[in-house]
Amino acid sequence: MSTDTGQPGSGNGSSDEQIQKLRFDYAWKFFEFHAKQRTTMYNFFLVFSAIIITAQMKLISMDDSASMVFLVALSILGILMTVFFIFLDRRNEELVRCAEMVLKILEKEYIFKGYKFDHVFKYRNILGWPKIDDRLCEQLGILTDDCIQLNKNGVKPVGRFNYSHGRWLPITQVLIILAFAFLASTPWTKQIFPEDGAAMSPSKLDSNSASETISQEIK
Repeated sequence: MSTDTGQPGSGNGSSDEQIQKLRFDYAWKFFEFHAKQRTTMYNFFLVFSAIIITAQMKLISMDDSASMVFLVALSILGILMTVFFIFLDRRNEELVRCAEMVLKILEKEYIFKGYKFDHVFKYRNILGWPKIDDRLCEQLGILTDDCIQLNKNGVKPVGRFNYSHGRWLPITQVLIILAFAFLASTPWTKQIFPEDGAAMSPSKLDSNSASETISQEIK
């Protein structure tokens, strides 16, 4: 009876390598599929948002009551579809994270086990200015990078990347929702701030009408 558990050093070495290769292929294909699906869905979301916003700008230029009704309707549709895309993105993100977890374990335990060296890590700050850190890597991998940063204050643990899809995609989604909400408020904004000047209160409108009536009677 075979007692191979798929762990290093247990059972047949050739069988162990085949199992690890199978695990890696399965995890990588799963990761690749859902990562591509996530970016594809986000691209569709951007195209959809651009089409809706372009239509709304056209309706604003028409400036009639029917156009304003369609403008609000498109804003509601845009917000609902954005929420739908957010849910799809969250699900794809969860599936990608599942595959990443398996790939990190395979990197740490098999592919890059015991792989250590000093290297220079190059990246850009939020303003786009290039920066360089000298990092001592305890273990280096594509997804796994356990490093410490050497600086004048000593050493400190550092993360891998400052930017990620999980951080910036939600920000753009929220901004697009706010854009739809702002465009939906256009009919009321035009009433409060008309193009020919500041808005006048009802009392001022009544007094102006009364003045015009008196001036006509005098003439």
